[in-house]
Amino acid sequence: MSITNYGELKTLITSTAHRKDQDANVGNFIELAEANIARNLRANEMETVDKISESDRRAVGSPPTEGIYNLPDRWLETRDMYSTSSNKDYRLDKTSTSYIHEITAASRAKVYATYGKLIQFRGIPDEDQEFTHIYYQRPVPFVNDSDTNNILLNYPDLYLYGGLYHLYLWTQDLELAQNYNQIFVSSVETINEQADRARGGAGTAPAYNLGNRFTSAR
Repeated sequence: MSITNYGELKTLITSTAHRKDQDANVGNFIELAEANIARNLRANEMETVDKISESDRRAVGSPPTEGIYNLPDRWLETRDMYSTSSNKDYRLDKTSTSYIHEITAASRAKVYATYGKLIQFRGIPDEDQEFTHIYYQRPVPFVNDSDTNNILLNYPDLYLYGGLYHLYLWTQDLELAQNYNQIFVSSVETINEQADRARGGAGTAPAYNLGNRFTSAR
């Protein structure tokens, strides 16, 4: 059975578990699976490219005295950041929020750090400076039965395994919950490694955090 939308996903989870009595709760299980996917998955389908410009700056001054900008609503993690100086593109380095203040504010913007839903550059960007922001964004959440997103369409098993995991946690069938957790983690690892190879990386998978005692990591 193919899964193309939220309604079909809900039906498949409860039918696979033979727990139609959980029809009223299955939306909650999927919502928890969505959180697990957003926290752990870094698939190519989650990447997007956008511009950060003066309209995103949080601290406004003329001339600007701070390089703090708002991040997009569905932002999860920044992968790369580029800008232009003297008609040449250059890549900014990521740093920590503690170290960024050791960089002189008078230099061109060359490092960035993220905290909460904000990103800070150092030195202070000019008012007309723009940044090319490559980042991972949270998959579009489901509301209506006809809703879908590119993660569900490309990796429907993640939502299925994640939903079953939380269903079995709810019903206190901990052995089945652990089994589906292991399948979910293995699937995420495989997808992340494939994405990393496609980007030319070494294929190192991150640690996983499902927010419970069955969390595992490579």
